[in-house]
Amino acid sequence: MTLAGVRRCALGTAAALLAGLAATARGDEASGEPNAPPSEFSFELRAAGFYGPVDGYVQVPAGGNPGSSSSRRPTLHELGIDDAVSYEIDGRAWWGHFGFFAGYNALDMTGSSTLTQSLVSHNVLFPAGSPTKSTVDLDVPNFGAGWRFDFDDRRLELFPKLNLVLLDFSYSLDAPGLHASRSYTDFGVGLGAEARYRLPYGFSLEFDGVFPLPISHTAQVANVTGRVAYSFLQSSPVRPTVFLGLGGRWISFKDSQTLPNHTSVSSGPLLTFGVAVDF
Repeated sequence: MTLAGVRRCALGTAAALLAGLAATARGDEASGEPNAPPSEFSFELRAAGFYGPVDGYVQVPAGGNPGSSSSRRPTLHELGIDDAVSYEIDGRAWWGHFGFFAGYNALDMTGSSTLTQSLVSHNVLFPAGSPTKSTVDLDVPNFGAGWRFDFDDRRLELFPKLNLVLLDFSYSLDAPGLHASRSYTDFGVGLGAEARYRLPYGFSLEFDGVFPLPISHTAQVANVTGRVAYSFLQSSPVRPTVFLGLGGRWISFKDSQTLPNHTSVSSGPLLTFGVAVDF
């Protein structure tokens, strides 16, 4: 899935969300469920898992020297990595309508395969036929802030946000008598928005999307997720929520060296599931 594909996924998810809003608005009004104003201070913790196909490559030169890496290789597929499980933890604090958040998304992949063609990675030649074992870790801490807007007696919440990320990249490739590895970190900046529409009986529809600012030589991280959520104990000070949804994620980085470090990994559609606690 390319960034354009992620954007199409975002538009499709947003369209589905709007269709759901239109289909349920009348029933929601008829339910008469109260939407009490939020307390001045509140907190939320969220944990989510993701599973789905991944695609892309990790070009890893040595010192930016031409010839020290095969172009746009190795691909994840030739490393034996075609799908992956990732997880995300997120916490946020609300002070009225102002929200501050911090989170961590971990995409740690391992694979094994036999190379069908020779590969140069970090100035190490891996001949065709080499049995390999590899790890590719793309971990993304993030933090940011935004302002929540409430509509329709708080049934609809919109939360535009500024998102700052730190891409923590780690890679290793091993074959008998051969080893290549590389790690680096870089930052990125994105803009995004969240939306939630509260339905009757504790259900809600949720949308979350972030897209990177096109700043050269910075981490480009995009994601989009649509969820159906159900909240328990709505009148309790501690309110657990479970959710299930679909999403997509896209990570890219290209530095300024003559032969750049160039990582491009996309994943999706991703099944996502998890739990959140508000208090």
